[in-house]
Amino acid sequence: MEDSPTYIAPTVHELKSDADLFDDVQAGRMTCQIRFDDRGYKVGDILMLRKTRHTAAEMKEGAPLLYVGPAVARTISHILRGPIYGLVEGWAILSFDTRESTLSPRAASPFPEGPSTTSPAPVEPTSTGGPVGAAFDLESDAPLPQCSEAPGNGETCESCQ
Repeated sequence: MEDSPTYIAPTVHELKSDADLFDDVQAGRMTCQIRFDDRGYKVGDILMLRKTRHTAAEMKEGAPLLYVGPAVARTISHILRGPIYGLVEGWAILSFDTRESTLSPRAASPFPEGPSTTSPAPVEPTSTGGPVGAAFDLESDAPLPQCSEAPGNGETCESCQ
């Protein structure tokens, strides 16, 4: 009996992103991210980038964590890990295509019929309980409420989560 290939679903890494960098990724001008390499990133994993109202520096000084608008999903296509070419140990450059990931963060597998040895057709993004890009609780998979108190449309503040 021949061993069938094992499919391992990609990991979805939900990451905060400062507005200027998020906008560049969304517009296709930026095709990589430099990140602390603490999550076990693998080629094929999904980066779920969430635009923040305040920069990381502002949040470090006490500004609240507020997400703005829908998330952007990108599939990691290449990883360069430090130390190499001036990249410090413990950091990585994660490259990705400019297209939105074909795997929804809400979907369990990009292969609805199970693993295959041929390239699958792209799976249309789907969601459970809300639109693609909506805020979801990672533990319960329940949609998070959109904050009516937060400035701007569609933001979710940390206290509402």
